[in-house]
Amino acid sequence: MAVITVTTPRTASPFDPDVTIIDFHDNDPWKRNLPELLILLGQKLIQHELHEEWFSMGQVTKYCRQYNLRWKHGSPKAKELEMYAADYFSKAGDVRGGGVKVEAKSQRNENRRQELFLKFIKLYPDGTCA
Repeated sequence: MAVITVTTPRTASPFDPDVTIIDFHDNDPWKRNLPELLILLGQKLIQHELHEEWFSMGQVTKYCRQYNLRWKHGSPKAKELEMYAADYFSKAGDVRGGGVKVEAKSQRNENRRQELFLKFIKLYPDGTCA
């Protein structure tokens, strides 16, 4: 029987929950919730260099259709997604995970209606943002 001796043990890397691999239910999009959908979309936008700007909910749903991303409520629709996202961000603040940070802001439009905008930011392993 062979004996293996380790002379220099591997250094433990610090655990960073923001960049861990998350199960996004790629084979089961009907199980995907809002934060998973937004993180997956953020990864696609970062991959294609389309992040770092504020997106309206119409633009978010356009990119979801473009990248064929679905969630537990089916194909994202702007009004429905805005309702769920506004409720989620009012309670949670932001979404982080998978190398993506999603921020939200609300603004009044010319009709004095509150509109929600999302910003997708690249998150580095050390916890800093791009």
